[in-house]
Amino acid sequence: WDQVRYFGQVTDPDSGPLRSSGPALRDEVLQAPSGWDFVAHADGLLTHPVLLVSDTRTPRDMETQGALVARLRQLGDTRLSVQTYEDDHPFSAHRSELQQRLLAWLQSDCGAQP
Repeated sequence: WDQVRYFGQVTDPDSGPLRSSGPALRDEVLQAPSGWDFVAHADGLLTHPVLLVSDTRTPRDMETQGALVARLRQLGDTRLSVQTYEDDHPFSAHRSELQQRLLAWLQSDCGAQP
């Protein structure tokens, strides 16, 4: 799969799910307010169950996951669940497994009923 073509499809301003453009997304991230830093604001998650899912093929995801997990554990979070898949960002090879994991987490950690 050509990553450039894929990025173009998902950021197409008229039909992509992000309805933006590469340069617009880049500029938005570069100008992001400090409030977007969820690692710095991890204490706001302490009263909520958190399921953090990442893929191994997106190094930035693994870096962010590690930082957030470390911060939450440092704060004493006991409701954090972490799942990592050796997969691509859309979890192409693990969608069914991820679905089952999410449903199990919702039932066990969030009290959701099937």
